Amino acid sequence: MNDYEEQFYSKLEQRSKEINADDFQLARDITHWKQKVMREWENIDVLSLTRPDMDREPIFLGKEYEAEVVLSIGFLQPFDIAVEMLFAEQNSGEKTICMQHRFTPVSHSGSEVKYRLKFVPNASGTFSVGIRIYADHKLLPHRQDFCMVKWL
Repeated sequence: MNDYEEQFYSKLEQRSKEINADDFQLARDITHWKQKVMREWENIDVLSLTRPDMDREPIFLGKEYEAEVVLSIGFLQPFDIAVEMLFAEQNSGEKTICMQHRFTPVSHSGSEVKYRLKFVPNASGTFSVGIRIYADHKLLPHRQDFCMVKWL
């Protein structure tokens, strides 16, 4: 019972206090941000994408890999969205995500943002690799709180 209280009730009570504070200012801030992202989501375009061909070649431990995505993001800010690379392995007919690496915004000019990723894998093998863009904000309690996702 103590675990359940710590993992769920205490966190929900704290979040409720944060949402209710200052006449629901946090709720208004989150709503304003979500509306802005929804207005601009369809304006996000991939201008360029460079990455190693990891779908066909094995990944080696200790080797550094680099990927870069250039996006046009309309009136959004670079940190309104996140870009990440996912690695999945095939197990018993199901794909399971085994590694996730987040890109970092490295330059921003007008609506154009360059995101870069440098990483050294913690597992070797052959994986299915995908890159996705998702809405991201520090005020969201978790990533599933806002379902805006684009796969590249």
